Formats: sequence, C-alpha cells, structure tokens
Amino acid sequence: MILSSKHIPRNGLDGHATRGDSFARDRAIVMGSRAALVATVAHAQIAPKEPTNRAPTSDDAAVGRRIKEERRAAGRTQLSIARCIGVTGAQFHRYEAGSSRVAASRLMAIAASLNIRPEALMGVPVPRPVEAPSVPLSPGPTHDLVALVEVFASISDPRRRHALLAFARVISHDEQAASDVPRP
Repeated sequence: MILSSKHIPRNGLDGHATRGDSFARDRAIVMGSRAALVATVAHAQIAPKEPTNRAPTSDDAAVGRRIKEERRAAGRTQLSIARCIGVTGAQFHRYEAGSSRVAASRLMAIAASLNIRPEALMGVPVPRPVEAPSVPLSPGPTHDLVALVEVFASISDPRRRHALLAFARVISHDEQAASDVPRP
C-alpha cells in the first residue's frame, strides 16, 4: 500500500494540519509504517482541543449590561458610540451582549464617549466628590478673595501652591489665636 497525505486527516479548524500533525503525517508517509499512520489518525480524531481562557465570562456580561444602561441613560445609539471608539456597530453590540470581551483601552474609550468614569462600567463604586466646607465670608468686599483665587490659580508649581496654602493657614491660625487673647 502506498501512503499519501490525502489518507491522513487534518487536525486544524480550517482543514490545515498543525505543525505537530504535519510532522507526524510526514513521518508516517516516509516510514511507510501502518502503525505510525494509525497513531496519527487516532491522534487527529481523538485529541480534544484545549479550552482557551479568552472566552467571555459572567463578568464580561455584567460589564456589557452596564455599558448598555449607561448608553441608554445618555440617550445615545450603539452606532454613535461604536463610531466614537472606532469599532463596527456589530462589534459594539457584542460588547453590550457580553458575547465579546472588552479590552481595557476600549473600556476607557467607551467611558470617555459616555462622559463617565471607567469604574462605573466595571461595577466599582464611583467616589462622590467631597464638598468643601463652607467658609463664612466677611461682609466686606470680596474682590480681595477673587484676586487671591486668581493669583493662586496662576501658580503652576505644586510646591509653591502648597507653600502658599501653608503660609495662609499659619497666618489664619495666628489671627485666631490673637483674637482669643484678652486685650488690656
């Protein structure tokens, strides 16, 4: 019996052999061994495919649901978001359906196009902004306060801003301490 490659099944998804299968098939053909041919055929038919870790999980489905909720709340269509982030409408639908995983860079782009923080799409509680304590203003003119804020905003060096704040706190503390001391 003359062996040829057409007698040996291929093991790849697209009908092509993988590197190891090709080597085994060639060895069986060259050796002319029926046992090698049988072993190759058995391996090609029985060997299970190893599962990949790239399949979407329940977490991916949850992210997709949050994307859909936020998109609807913003009144946007799938296609408008898809165009903003550079994917097709079909791919964006797969993200929302949870049938396709969303890369971190895509998640950031989706969040930016929805004007929300990426944490909101991942189910992480988004910190609420802390309100600054209200400081009672003196009844006098506030132009000094406005001028101070403008000057402070013009300082770009964070070390100098910190130094100015520390200085203002010291002066404020000294004035409070001086007002607590009884005057003769």
